[in-house]
Amino acid sequence: MDRKDSSGEGMWPMVPVTSISEVPVQLASLFDQAALKGREVICEISQASGRRRASIISTQLLEEWLAEGYRFSPKMEYDEPTESWQVFLDEISIYTWADDKATAAEQALDLALDYARDYLDRLDLFLKIPDRRRHYPYLLRLAHATTREEARKVLGL
Repeated sequence: MDRKDSSGEGMWPMVPVTSISEVPVQLASLFDQAALKGREVICEISQASGRRRASIISTQLLEEWLAEGYRFSPKMEYDEPTESWQVFLDEISIYTWADDKATAAEQALDLALDYARDYLDRLDLFLKIPDRRRHYPYLLRLAHATTREEARKVLGL
């Protein structure tokens, strides 16, 4: 259904939609729209089983949104009974412990990086699991880190 604005003129869709068959021909201009101007471009394929869509959007904007909306809040606690340091990354269900705080933090970093790699390698599987699906934006944010030190900062360790 085509919607109209108050003047009766068509205004939908507001985000441009390009058929997947046109993407190879228009790729440079679509990329310029997304990367240089910050516009989202939707690429669509229609099949008998339904319509599927994917977006092209500025990586810089995506990283800003992930940084604003998906922050890690690590908890580091000393456990008296076990005489060990515990690190909790509740956002991605990572927990570890070690004899000292620095080792526990490094273990948490290693576990988070390993989990991010596994998650992104088997994305189709993890997106089907409701309690794991919510990890995706956090792990995507972590995956955009280019160094171990940057990943440590993303995790807040």
